[in-house]
Amino acid sequence: MSNILVRALSGGVYVALLILAVLFYSQIAFLIFGILAGIGLFEYQKLTAKLGYSNNAKIYIACGLLAYALFGYAGMNYGSILLWGTLPLVFLGIMIQALFSENKNAMLSSLVGIAGYIWILLPLLLVHFLYSANLNGKILDFWPVLGMMILTWTSDTFAYLTGRFFGKTKLFERISPKKTWEGVIGGIVFSLIASYILYLVDDQREWFFWIILGLIVPAFGVLGDLFESLIKRTAGVKDSGDLIPGHGGILDRIDAMLFTIPATFSWIFIYGLIR
Repeated sequence: MSNILVRALSGGVYVALLILAVLFYSQIAFLIFGILAGIGLFEYQKLTAKLGYSNNAKIYIACGLLAYALFGYAGMNYGSILLWGTLPLVFLGIMIQALFSENKNAMLSSLVGIAGYIWILLPLLLVHFLYSANLNGKILDFWPVLGMMILTWTSDTFAYLTGRFFGKTKLFERISPKKTWEGVIGGIVFSLIASYILYLVDDQREWFFWIILGLIVPAFGVLGDLFESLIKRTAGVKDSGDLIPGHGGILDRIDAMLFTIPATFSWIFIYGLIR
């Protein structure tokens, strides 16, 4: 089986799984995003260990999944804000670990570990809160999450294709030699086309909501790609892992979304204030 076919099949399974999770939001979706969080934290732990900032993997992932379970539950039930009070306890668990670690960079490792929570865990938690995007906390609405994913994948795919066939001007050669400005522009154009289609099928939001989101998502998606590329280049690796054939690790697949989810969340909040 060719590498292209393997990449297409594994990517198709990944996309289909996330779309089903979004459309039929339930405990299954909660579990799927939790698995993404756990694997993402595991890959991040391996990357940072290569740089000398290593935490106990079991404690690190366990604290992260505890946070996901507590705050994700709050998101699914549109309330329970007292659960947010447990956030310092999760971070405290990582900091206490530093006291018993023999690693000379124990304190810095703990801070790097907390940065991983902010980068990986927080966006995957925000997914659950995006379902209450209408801000009244009562109607289950999958369009913000589904739209964000579609725009992320559209801009990423067409940025790659446009850059491959027309790319000449390097975007950030020191970090990602293959990315070009032509690719970025192509991603934005096709993201805007997709956002207009989303406007046509979503009867709850005005056209400017989707058009603005169509501009926001590709911009932040590129930043997400560059950020992960910087970490991998610093760690001296090509991929964050090898879980997905032809694609690399989980972080290689969700790096853009880890930036587009918070950006979407912020825009939805602003849209709720100005509409």
